[in-house]
Amino acid sequence: MARREVRIEPGTKLELTSLRTRRNVECQIDAVLGVGGTAFVCAGTLADGTHVVLKVPRFEGEHDPGFEVEGELFKHFAHRNIVHCVGVGVLQGSLAIGFRRAYENPLLLMTRASVDEAMRRDKKARYPSLPLDTAIDLGYELLNGLEYLERLGYVHHDVKLANLLIDVAGRDRPLEPNEVFGKVVRREYRGVLIDFGATRSREYLEAYNQGRAPPGLAPQITPFYAPPEAIVEARRPDGSLGLTFDPSLDVYAVALILYAMVTGHPPYSHLRTAVAPADLESVIAVKSAERRGEIEPASLEVIQRVVFEDTRFLTGDRAAWDLAFHRFLLPRLAPDPQRRGGVAQMKRDFEQLMCVKTARGDAHDVGDRAARVFLPFTQELVKVGSGGEHPLLRAARACGVSVDVAASSSGVFQALPRGGSAAAGARTPPPAPALRGRRSAPDWLRTRAPASYPAPAPSRLGCSGAAWPRRHERDALLAGAARRRRR
Repeated sequence: MARREVRIEPGTKLELTSLRTRRNVECQIDAVLGVGGTAFVCAGTLADGTHVVLKVPRFEGEHDPGFEVEGELFKHFAHRNIVHCVGVGVLQGSLAIGFRRAYENPLLLMTRASVDEAMRRDKKARYPSLPLDTAIDLGYELLNGLEYLERLGYVHHDVKLANLLIDVAGRDRPLEPNEVFGKVVRREYRGVLIDFGATRSREYLEAYNQGRAPPGLAPQITPFYAPPEAIVEARRPDGSLGLTFDPSLDVYAVALILYAMVTGHPPYSHLRTAVAPADLESVIAVKSAERRGEIEPASLEVIQRVVFEDTRFLTGDRAAWDLAFHRFLLPRLAPDPQRRGGVAQMKRDFEQLMCVKTARGDAHDVGDRAARVFLPFTQELVKVGSGGEHPLLRAARACGVSVDVAASSSGVFQALPRGGSAAAGARTPPPAPALRGRRSAPDWLRTRAPASYPAPAPSRLGCSGAAWPRRHERDALLAGAARRRRR
């Protein structure tokens, strides 16, 4: 039987129900921004003017398995560093999930050709590095969000640069990229984690590693960001041969992200043979060598070669910090999962290394339309831009193309050109046209393994069995999904 695509018309309205408060709010679809293998991505506006993005299944009667996982998890999540879920609703018989609009982080924005040419100082780097103060701020926001998940007993399982976004206070219009840079320099934002379709509880991962988990529920990963034991089969403690999904997987991925933000280099860039993130054989080969202790994903030489423009160290000196940063990364990138530790310990060590001071406590502002967003901490390691203009303000001037921000079918919010959406009534939006003066972000920033595994039931995730928001259509929809899984 041929699958029928959902027909989405601009101006269509639906009701979204908050997964936490059960509050109902009307949402109007403004435009179809993109289409993936299993979902449409739409821009929408709530009745109070809040801008949102909606993920809607592409085919009638079907939905991305990650929808069910995210929907269950967002009943329990409430943290300033977790993307705000507006609610779920039903559109033409299919489940839709809405998130507050967020923006690409500065490193992704700096992959524009015009910005890259103006900002890159290390000619051997793949892309520009972030100013050190910005890298510290974003890194600490990322660690705050993951520490929250760790306290709840979850592992995000798909931590990467494309899943770390910028959230700002509610506005009457989307921000331009140069305005995003300005917000980051003024520290009027918060970093938010997105894409929880691969998230699993620590208890589930332990059961899976011991062979006690239900069949067919293997966790998803992005191979390039995953540690060796999740890519290369080896002997488990019980003597069986297989992959291991250790909770320290998130710690490993954060170390790779911090390295990329500070240096502008992807992991393994210092090796003689380039690693193609989209080539699974290439990734397996390098992860195998890493597991044997023959190579490391991060290089001290690369760290020492970074040019920190107009940066003055307030504590210690640059040479000592380079060594300390490398020593901070190494145990988190160790082939042995037991040496990596947890997110909480990594956060404490990061605070010490970067001289982070909590100024107003760890705020948990997650309101629908906060009047002002700020970073509730300061860093006393460096002062950037004291001799003139902050580097990110120069990057803002180099931005010459307007973009909107949307969520991809996998939950990743990506930049799409304004005016590149499908015409009203078009059944399948065309691919976004190429942007003048922009090149695509590299694979190592965005690559993700296909979502090929069914989502675990809520009890297997470690969530409570709370019901979905009311309305019989949603209950019937989820019942149908359960029947499909049993078959």
